[in-house]
Amino acid sequence: MQRHDRLTALVAATASVFWVNKANGEPSEMPQWMALMGQSHAQMQGFGWLDAIHPDDRARTQAAWTTAVEHSAPYNTDYRILCADGIYRWFNARGAPVLNKDGSVREWVGVCLNVPGRSRYGASLSEASSQSPPPPLPAQGDLTPAQVRAARAVACLSKEELAKLANVSVSTINRLEDVGSSIRPRHDTILAVRRALEEAGVAFTFEPDGKPGVREA
Repeated sequence: MQRHDRLTALVAATASVFWVNKANGEPSEMPQWMALMGQSHAQMQGFGWLDAIHPDDRARTQAAWTTAVEHSAPYNTDYRILCADGIYRWFNARGAPVLNKDGSVREWVGVCLNVPGRSRYGASLSEASSQSPPPPLPAQGDLTPAQVRAARAVACLSKEELAKLANVSVSTINRLEDVGSSIRPRHDTILAVRRALEEAGVAFTFEPDGKPGVREA
C-alpha cells in the first residue's frame, strides 16, 4: 500500500499524463490523456490517439511506438499534443513493457511529461524572449489565486516547473494559489511569476465589471 502511495505521489508530481496500454500496444487505461486531449475512449482505440498528435509529428511517433511494441523495448519520443483547449503543446512520452515471468509482455506503462521552457509552437522561452522585448506589465492589481491556478493549467506547468521558470520557491507558488493564505509574497515575486506565465503563452484579463480571468495569449 505504501509503495502504491509513493508511486501515486511521484506520478502526480512529475507526470502530466500516466497511461497503461495493452500487451499489443493498444490504449487501455488513459483517463488523464482523455481529460487533457478531450478524446473519448473509443476515439483513442487502434491508432486513434495519433489524431491528437501534431500532423508533422505523427509519422515518427507511430514509427517509434510500433518499433517499441514489436521489439518489447523502452519507448521515448517528443511530440506536440493538441490539448482540449485547442492549443498544441510539447510533451515527452516514455514507456516500458511490464513482463510476465515467461518474458512475454503483460502490458505497457508510461507517462507523457510536459516539456518546460518550450512555447506551444516549439521555440524555447529564452529564444522567444530574445527576439523582442517583453511587453510591459499592465497596471492592474495582483493576480488572484484562481488566476494563478488557471494560468498554470493553461500552460500545462506543474508547480515545480513554474517555480523554476520564475526563479521562486514551490512554497511561493503554493501561497499564491491558496486563497486562505495569510502570507502574501512580495510584489516583485508576484511579477516574476506573472512574467513566467505570460512567456509560457498565458494572458491575464481584468475586466472592469467582471472577474479577473485567464486566456491563451
